[in-house]
Amino acid sequence: MDNTRVSDLVLTEAAASVRKRDFRQSVAFTEALDCYGNIPRTPPKVALHLTVYDCQNVTWTGIREIMSRNTEPNRSKIIGLKCFYGYQDTVNEHMKRVRSGRLDSAMRLERKWAEYMIATEEAGAGGAGARRRRRRAREAAMVHADEEEGGPRGGRRRARSGGCLVM
Repeated sequence: MDNTRVSDLVLTEAAASVRKRDFRQSVAFTEALDCYGNIPRTPPKVALHLTVYDCQNVTWTGIREIMSRNTEPNRSKIIGLKCFYGYQDTVNEHMKRVRSGRLDSAMRLERKWAEYMIATEEAGAGGAGARRRRRRAREAAMVHADEEEGGPRGGRRRARSGGCLVM
């Protein structure tokens, strides 16, 4: 799916179809129980490989959906994922934990990554660098006001109050 217009919805549908296929297979092989009535735990196999490098409509939430579906308990089939290089290290680490059976650790990694991504998005809106953006906007507004008034008179600038700014 590399360099196509697929979106997060396609990733969700792929995860659902692999889950449905896995469920049908696990129901068909219920006689393979051990002496305690449990399904023997084997490492899950990658049933579908997805490559979504240059898909501009695939976001971190779609990648998280695949990771979330891979950590569901009693899964014998999972989805292998190659994605945007900024996400790939996290996806690889998550896959390593899932394949080794450490689902709690994989879920914790997924949750922490989601918290980080949400914080990064919020910081872009007003957090990190917001003071610098406001200062540059203020300086640009003052230059524009000076141009309209004919420049600063005598090298001194008339006092301008921008009003009280709270938050």
